[in-house]
Amino acid sequence: MRAQITLGLRQGYSGPRIAPDDVIDFLMAEVTGEVSEGRCWLPWQVTDSRLVYVHENKVFNEPSLVLSTDRNVHRNGLSEGEWKVLVEGVAMRLKGRFAQDAVFVTYIPHASIVIV
Repeated sequence: MRAQITLGLRQGYSGPRIAPDDVIDFLMAEVTGEVSEGRCWLPWQVTDSRLVYVHENKVFNEPSLVLSTDRNVHRNGLSEGEWKVLVEGVAMRLKGRFAQDAVFVTYIPHASIVIV
């Protein structure tokens, strides 16, 4: 299973723009903390994207990032529920750190995962 967190790069609907490097620094600090405390950590793939949406009858578009991580039972042995708790915890911390009105998490099932 794959989780994707979609994070707009604007604080709220009209706030200042968020630098992608600030998000990457946040993720690196998350992983560093998890590793140093001996907790399970999630690897992240970060992809540039755009959000197009309507708010108060106005159409907006803004840069965004899609943060993806795969559930790998061979690497960390987490149940699906435990893994989702970790993913959604990161999403909540991103929401707070970057003053977002909402952060979306999408779960995508895999037909299979191959580790090479």
